[in-house]
Amino acid sequence: MTVLLGIILLLPYFFFWGIVLRSTSKKDPSEPNIHHLPEITIICSIRNEELLLPQFLNKLISLENSQPNSLYFILIDDQSTDHTPILLSKFLLSINFSDRVTLLKTSPENSGKKQALNLAFREAKTEWAYVTDADCLTSWKSIKFLIQAAKSQSKAVFGPVIYTSKNTFLQVYQVLENSALMMLGSFQSARKNKTMGNAANMLVHVNSFNKINPFNSNLHVAGGDDIFLIEAFTLSGLQVETVSNPEASVYTPVLETWRELWHQRIRWAQKSRFQTKRNTQNSQILMVLFFILLWTITVLFINFAHYVELATMWGTKIIFDIYLLEKINRFYHQKSSIGYKMASSVFQTIFIPLIAVAQFFSKVHWKDRSY
Repeated sequence: MTVLLGIILLLPYFFFWGIVLRSTSKKDPSEPNIHHLPEITIICSIRNEELLLPQFLNKLISLENSQPNSLYFILIDDQSTDHTPILLSKFLLSINFSDRVTLLKTSPENSGKKQALNLAFREAKTEWAYVTDADCLTSWKSIKFLIQAAKSQSKAVFGPVIYTSKNTFLQVYQVLENSALMMLGSFQSARKNKTMGNAANMLVHVNSFNKINPFNSNLHVAGGDDIFLIEAFTLSGLQVETVSNPEASVYTPVLETWRELWHQRIRWAQKSRFQTKRNTQNSQILMVLFFILLWTITVLFINFAHYVELATMWGTKIIFDIYLLEKINRFYHQKSSIGYKMASSVFQTIFIPLIAVAQFFSKVHWKDRSY
């Protein structure tokens, strides 16, 4: 009976991710094909980013040089307490396109990334806005891929955000998990059921954003600017699309400590509870139930001394996960060792249920704020 339970449990898992993997076979163009480029405003909300900000500002100069005299920039200081405001002021004085750069600042009463984006979109005068983060590095090529996707009547387009890492398990696990989530987001988008994205690589129609006001009912929630925008646009009948091509990626460093990862995952788990549609939350519940059942069957195997069956069940799952993660790694031009893939396959079955439970008892700590 326990053997049958193990088989029944793993088959849906293999079947679902097998379908998702089929999306990796889609061939996207290696170069965006655009003849007419609309005017675009680059928007970035910044809080306490003095370490990474110089590199990000240099990247803005590169974007300007790639498309001279046609880009606009809105940078919002979200109540930074470090040297971020000074660096922004110096940047404005050092460039020759300052007439197209607007510096804004949130108020103490109305702060947070969603408030910052609201300010920026009200200020934007172009048809489209490209949103990114100060800890991300983008390129004009990646933006052009999103512009090309917007030609299909989409009003919001999301691109990949790829983590850069060193060779430690903490960092590699983040890369593997993030890549799997991006693949899942692309799969959802292809089936017109998009629930996840990343607002660090996002092109949005300005008038649509201002008309819908996607953050009106969730300003009190830490983060979620991506999922709440997707939900609001979808409920309003506006098309949201994902560009899966790795050439459209922006790059961001992974978190450096387990504490940071824990708080990030708590924030991710909590924000889905405030969505009107329950798709994301239902997916999380199914994933947690799968892992709980997996460990329940594991205990039963041990209790009845079914060690061969236990090894077969876990071995089959781990081998499948290695294959799955290797395919996803190749799609996003990444590398990771088999050992880390094996460890990630087991670690996620413990880590994800822990987050699911802890989110109900934990505060969210993000950008030196508590929610």
